[in-house]
Amino acid sequence: MKKLLIFVTLLLLNSIISAQCNIKTINRPDGTTVRYLNPNMVGTGTSCEVGLSVSNNGNSYFINTTVRYFSTPKKQIGSLKIQLQNNSALVLKLSDSQIATTNGNNVSLGVYSTTLQDIKLLRSSQLVRIVFVESDGTNQIVSISKNNNLMMDQIKCLSN
Repeated sequence: MKKLLIFVTLLLLNSIISAQCNIKTINRPDGTTVRYLNPNMVGTGTSCEVGLSVSNNGNSYFINTTVRYFSTPKKQIGSLKIQLQNNSALVLKLSDSQIATTNGNNVSLGVYSTTLQDIKLLRSSQLVRIVFVESDGTNQIVSISKNNNLMMDQIKCLSN
């Protein structure tokens, strides 16, 4: 009976963890398969809300920013700076930036490249603050007010 209870408990835990890993897949025309998770809100900046997510193209991980503006959206330029709870800081290079409208919201999308060391740090420490640069040169500083373990969870999902 005890073994059955342990088995059922482990099965339920696995189901809960799998439900949190709602991985989406895109097969690009160039043959690349991109696996990603939807962004989750992490905090607010000046006239905007910021969501983060992780994606992987089979070779590299990327950190994605989705910035919902309450006014005209601005493209992201430069780098994404991330402060972690373990007193580490990352500076990620911008790979792509686009402006879009989704569900009636004006958004700025940013894709930032990572290194293996960046992923190692993101996998083991919670987020404290991010800073990104808008096209007019303004630094948006966002203190993480929710989902501070988002990067750890999403990297774990994509690693399985």
